[in-house]
Amino acid sequence: AEHSLWQECLSAFDDLLRRETELAQLELAMADPDRAPDIMERYGKLQESFDIAGGYTYETLIRQVLTGLGFTSKDYDRPLNQLSGGQRTRALLSRLLLSTPDLLVLDEPTNHLDMAAVEWLESYLLSWEGAALLVSHDRYFLDRVAQYVWEMDLAGWETYRGNYSAYLQHRQERWMLRQQLYETERERLEKELDYVKRHIAGQRTSQAKGKLRRLSRQVEAIESLGVEAMQGKSWLQISQRADISTNTMNVAEVERRIHALKSPLKK
Repeated sequence: AEHSLWQECLSAFDDLLRRETELAQLELAMADPDRAPDIMERYGKLQESFDIAGGYTYETLIRQVLTGLGFTSKDYDRPLNQLSGGQRTRALLSRLLLSTPDLLVLDEPTNHLDMAAVEWLESYLLSWEGAALLVSHDRYFLDRVAQYVWEMDLAGWETYRGNYSAYLQHRQERWMLRQQLYETERERLEKELDYVKRHIAGQRTSQAKGKLRRLSRQVEAIESLGVEAMQGKSWLQISQRADISTNTMNVAEVERRIHALKSPLKK
């Protein structure tokens, strides 16, 4: 038979339920005076661990979570397959919260929640003792509960400390610094290229060719990793992260690719 809403939430406490069953069995066994002394020690230890783990409060906690997420006592006995899609989502969220994982992962948790349930969830998460990873487009929700924001793209991810509004501010500041770095680096590359163009066929041809080789590698590395990733790194460290060709570009190709380097603000 399909689990009821209450049974689904109870399943988050399977370990407690097993201990509760064993306690009941031990209580029956202690009715036999011949066995009681042997059982008392086991019963005492089990009862203590049951209490510490929330054995006398888990039903209250279930009611609190279900109420917080918009259910009433009339819903407790309803089979899950009779709930609407939104209600089933809230039922599964209830069970997940009650299972108290060390890492709570929630994907768009405010979907199917009314304002009161969202506010309750915010309060619940703020008191969460473990770690929580949230994926959400609800910026107001993130403003109230997020302590770190991870921004992910094809190049990887970056971490920002604070809520969503702080992330927006720090992100803008970070990208402005990157833009300054990009402009400085591009100016340097263009100066190096100008030296190469002026001396490639003159008396300093060997120095110019050496600069052209370095420019070829640097342009490839910037295309692959970005300007920021190269700062303070040795060429060995850079070459381990990027697949750099050993072939030297010609002057025209280097010039074309320098001009094609993308500004970080246009990313």
